[in-house]
Amino acid sequence: MAELPPDAYHFYFASLDPGQLLDDDNELATSWLQAGPFSAGDAADLIVPFEVFLREVTTSQRFRAQGLRHAASHLLIEAIRLLSADSRRPNLAVHRAVAETRRLIDGDPARNHTLAELAVHVHLSPSYLAQLFAAQMGESPARYRRQTRLRRAEILLAETDRTVTEIAMDLGFSSPQHFATVFHRHRSMTPRAFRAQRQTAVR
Repeated sequence: MAELPPDAYHFYFASLDPGQLLDDDNELATSWLQAGPFSAGDAADLIVPFEVFLREVTTSQRFRAQGLRHAASHLLIEAIRLLSADSRRPNLAVHRAVAETRRLIDGDPARNHTLAELAVHVHLSPSYLAQLFAAQMGESPARYRRQTRLRRAEILLAETDRTVTEIAMDLGFSSPQHFATVFHRHRSMTPRAFRAQRQTAVR
């Protein structure tokens, strides 16, 4: 699963018809049809697409049919990517503490876990966790969290109508201004400019 279980379990699932979604893309359809049943131990990349899909399913707004199709297609594409990654890349061993730290961050990137808090959870010293995480992931836990937030911000800006302020608050930035500054450093444009660019690209 994509995150550690909370005190109460909540299960959501989506049943999609790939034939309806991939009929105009032979490569994707072939990739999906050739795949047998599979499970993914780390499905963090599916969290945001599933959240967008769930939002389209549970709310009534303009262009609902188009939004549902787009969200479902994105969810299916991310599942195919996950499948392709599992089948083509060697299964590299990741230390349990690193995997657990990633799951904590991926499950709630808005939360500002301190290195000390993460270290207590995985039963390591903060310095050793920082060293181990950087060695296996190529970046510190703090940078990994920041990059996770920014990747989700890109998806939310491109695929939802949530305001920049709402996205900033949902992802744990201290203010919309702080979010805009960090995002500009990441993409060399403001969040609003990024959204406008993506909306233009899909017209």
